[in-house]
Amino acid sequence: MILNPLRVQPDVRRYLEFPMTCTELPMMQAIYGVRGIIEGIDFGGVSVFADVRDVLGAPWFMVSKMDTREALALLHRSHVYRERYQAARAARELNRHNQLNAIPDSLMVTDLDSRIQSVNAAFTRINRYSEAEALGKTPRLLRWPDQDPKVYVAMPAELAEVGGRLEPGHLEP
Repeated sequence: MILNPLRVQPDVRRYLEFPMTCTELPMMQAIYGVRGIIEGIDFGGVSVFADVRDVLGAPWFMVSKMDTREALALLHRSHVYRERYQAARAARELNRHNQLNAIPDSLMVTDLDSRIQSVNAAFTRINRYSEAEALGKTPRLLRWPDQDPKVYVAMPAELAEVGGRLEPGHLEP
């Protein structure tokens, strides 16, 4: 039984007859027990992708189809949108990188585990660590052996106080 009007033959009757040897039809593949995503030929001779599933609690099955050309066009569009998204993201990252490098003070950006995610040019110039050397490390990388340890004890509390006033993604002047 065909529940929806056919795109290729909108005036067709509700019941169609096909010989059991037409195994390229997704409907026939379903009758022979094939389930899942399959390729086949539709009633009008159009190449299709189909999803064949059993109807729970009934001796029936359901065949959902989409013309292969339509499916491939959707994939192409999603690929185009993915490329646009990635290009926009790269542009945002470059803009962020340029903004950070315009700051004359040494700057590092860390994640919630205090791992360095990025540094600016002043950081590399002042601290003499390349960006590659700093990435993934903690700020302990900058400890000086002759520095008073009290500085390092007080620093997390001071940073937490500043960080508590900021929303993620904002810079402190």
